[in-house]
Amino acid sequence: MGLSWQHIHIHIFIKRESYAIQPRIQRILWGLTIFLALIGVAVVLRRTLLLALILINGYKPPVATGSSTAAQFAALDDIFARYPLLTLIHILPALLFMILGPLQFNATIRLRHPQWHRWSGRLYLLCSLIVGLTALVMSFAMPAIAAVNQATATTLFAILFLFLVGQSLLAYLAPPNCPTSRVDDSRFCNWPGSCYHPSYHR
Repeated sequence: MGLSWQHIHIHIFIKRESYAIQPRIQRILWGLTIFLALIGVAVVLRRTLLLALILINGYKPPVATGSSTAAQFAALDDIFARYPLLTLIHILPALLFMILGPLQFNATIRLRHPQWHRWSGRLYLLCSLIVGLTALVMSFAMPAIAAVNQATATTLFAILFLFLVGQSLLAYLAPPNCPTSRVDDSRFCNWPGSCYHPSYHR
């Protein structure tokens, strides 16, 4: 009998530990998501500033440098500099995509500001579609640094991204049955996670 009680105590301890670990894992995942989003935002802001200067002052070829790493970054900047409008059409919606994406998964916003959540979700989906389509166009219209390898990778990723966006759109237009007690409009239960994070579940 003592052994049975010991098993019960161990089981209760494990359950308590699992409940304590879950919020910790959620905080870690949120921290990583926000960190990666901030990196993306910083890259977009830098690229936007460079392209804005090019649109104002005109395109100038990069100055040759001796460092191989610096030369690679200069070559990358030069590719986007030769296509400033297409690049801006791609990265400005991507900026909203990275900002609005994590907010779609915030339960507090969904509960307290459902109207804002819905409209930001629609904007998020529109930005996702623009990002995916322009990425596909850029894969063919812009020269790739790594030639066929990079062009193939960006094309496949753009197609996969558009496939996930399409899944999100289908989930929004014709969602499966899901509880609506916490959110008035059931169409917003699961669809944002398909294109921002395929493994997201409410």
